[in-house]
Amino acid sequence: MKTISAMLAVISFFIFINTACDEEINDNNKEILTLAALSGSPATHLRLYNAGLHDGNLGGRSGADTICANSLNKPAGASNVHAFLSIDNVDDEMRDMQNSYGYPTDFAIYSPDGMVKIADDWADLMDTTIDTTLYSAGVLPNSSVWWSGSNQDGSWGNSFGNCSGFSTAASGGPQSHCGDSTGSDWRWLAGYVENCDGAYYVVCICEK
Repeated sequence: MKTISAMLAVISFFIFINTACDEEINDNNKEILTLAALSGSPATHLRLYNAGLHDGNLGGRSGADTICANSLNKPAGASNVHAFLSIDNVDDEMRDMQNSYGYPTDFAIYSPDGMVKIADDWADLMDTTIDTTLYSAGVLPNSSVWWSGSNQDGSWGNSFGNCSGFSTAASGGPQSHCGDSTGSDWRWLAGYVENCDGAYYVVCICEK
């Protein structure tokens, strides 16, 4: 009887150890899955989308970026969100946003849903032509106008070409270069010059 009791005790001990190990493994697996879900997949490209109509007083860079961050059109899981425009010629021109805001220069640029390619990379985006119009890519409505504050190569449009850093909507004062949603040549960035009291679209860019 003592031998049988001893054997049962040993068996019970091993069952206990195996159960504890299994529970620890499951807990570790759950922790790994949770961390993976929180971290998400690394970004692989850039996307453009619009944040609605606004006059030329976007609140400067910080205000324009906030408009983009709060937009319902922002793709789910987007990161590094900024308004796609030129503020000044010191360190905030559209053509230099990859340096100023850390956008990878080799990332392709896509539509809001990531299905339509607009440009192969940042250099291609800034070479005065794009692969398809912002309307065709679903970024903007047909025949619409958007604030760019930029010349056709993405350089700063000067203080009278971007509503004084997008900080004024005064009538009869500064104006802004604006893009054309139906243009795929230079007009996509600088097809119009509009008054700052008008209502035009804000285009945003993000990593996804």
